[in-house]
Amino acid sequence: MSRKILWCLLMLAAPIASAQEGCSADQAAASGYVSFGDFHNIMAPAWHTAWPAKDYAALIAAGPKFTEQFKAIAQMNPEQVSPTRRPSFIEQRQLFAELVEKYANACRQSDSEQVYKLMPDLHTAFEATAATLLPVSYPEFDGLMVTIDLIVQHHLPDRNIEGLVASTETLRTKMEHLIAAELPEALEADEEKLRPALEMLWHLVLHMLQAMYQDDIHEYIIYATELKTQADEFIWLNL
Repeated sequence: MSRKILWCLLMLAAPIASAQEGCSADQAAASGYVSFGDFHNIMAPAWHTAWPAKDYAALIAAGPKFTEQFKAIAQMNPEQVSPTRRPSFIEQRQLFAELVEKYANACRQSDSEQVYKLMPDLHTAFEATAATLLPVSYPEFDGLMVTIDLIVQHHLPDRNIEGLVASTETLRTKMEHLIAAELPEALEADEEKLRPALEMLWHLVLHMLQAMYQDDIHEYIIYATELKTQADEFIWLNL
C-alpha cells in the first residue's frame, strides 16, 4: 500500500489505544471499511497483549473469532479503490485468507507453538490488506492539484488575470518537480504506464503557458480544463 507501510511495535506497557494510533486497519475502518474495525477489535488484544505475554489460551480462543470476522472482509467489493490498485487488494486479501485458515487450523488442534508462530504473519497480512485500501501518498501530485484547482475553480471564474499568471508559473515549477520526482513505491510497478500520463500533463501545462504568453484566454481555458480532467482521472485510476 504505498508507499508503503512500516509496521511499528510500541512498548508493551503502552495502552492498546495508543499503540494502534495511525495503523492501516484503523485508517481503513475510519474510511468506512467497518469490517476491518471489527477484525481489529479481536486482533488488538491478541497481538498487543496475548502474543507478547505468550498467553496461548487467549491466542487459541481468538482463532474462531478471526474466522467469523474474516467473512465480511472476504465479501468486500471496494469499488472506491482505484482500478489499478484493486488487484493488489485482491491478492493481499487472498494471502490474508490463507493465514486466517492456517491459524484457525492450528487453533483447532490446540497447537500452541504453531499459533504463536503464525500470529506475526497474520497481523502483518491484516495490516497489509488494509493498507491497499488507503490512498497512495503522492505529495508532488497533491501540490500540483492545489494549483490546478486554484486556477480552474477560482482564478478563471473570477477573471483574475494576475492570479492566473502567477499560478500558471507556479504550476510549471510544480510540474517540473513532479516529472523529476520518483514515483511512490506503491506505483513503481506501473511506471511504464504512468510516466506517459504525467508527460501528457506536462505538455498541457506548456500549452497553458504558451496561451498565456500569447494572451489567448480561449486556448488557455481549453488546456486548463483538459488538464483538470486528466489530473482528476489520474487520481481516480491510480491514487
